[in-house]
Amino acid sequence: MANNKAEVVVGGLLVHQEVSVSHPILINNIIWGNNTNELGEQKQIIVEAGSVTVRYSNIQGGYEGEGNIDVDPLFADSLFTLSDSSRCIGAGIHSIQIGEDWYDCPERCFSGHPRPSPQGTMPDLGAQEHVLGSPTDIPQIREKQPGICTLHQNYPNPFNPTTTIEFALPQSEFTTVKVYNILGKEVANIVSAKLQQGKHTYTFDGSHLASGLYYCQLVAGHYHEVRKMLLVK
Repeated sequence: MANNKAEVVVGGLLVHQEVSVSHPILINNIIWGNNTNELGEQKQIIVEAGSVTVRYSNIQGGYEGEGNIDVDPLFADSLFTLSDSSRCIGAGIHSIQIGEDWYDCPERCFSGHPRPSPQGTMPDLGAQEHVLGSPTDIPQIREKQPGICTLHQNYPNPFNPTTTIEFALPQSEFTTVKVYNILGKEVANIVSAKLQQGKHTYTFDGSHLASGLYYCQLVAGHYHEVRKMLLVK
């Protein structure tokens, strides 16, 4: 639910009693940029009656619940595709129990892409799954000379405790490769130096980290790309 506008009350989600009390459950959602013509605080969710349960969602202004975040989703287009640097990538959950019921993430996103992508990682938030590379493609890529700056998917993935990070530079660039946790905190600085053109390979050791989802970010000149990595101990 994004960038909607209403005349009154709320542009996002309104839980309102008409005949019966509603109790919606939101999982792996993005509610952002909704507003009204009314003055005052622009809340994304308003509960007038009943209740709402929110888990593993990105809610502007924040919302209480396990796994919820409050960050700009960084949409790449009007179809709400996530940009490479969006922290909504990999911030979802496969399955979750709420009360006595289990809720599962659908196998495909709104555009029909497999969810999650790649397999073995956590699903993204929102309607569109950010399409990342597959580890099985890396041996073929290695045989080619780099024509563009590329951060390949780490392999193996999931990993325990080490994994290989490989990228290609079309020209000499000052390059940084860093690893962040799901909260956006830097947990490792793999490289920060001017590197020559060509393919570069580094080993990342996650033995000092807890199991979970991490982001590997490559920045080289004006280029940046993010891959999600799953550490399983």
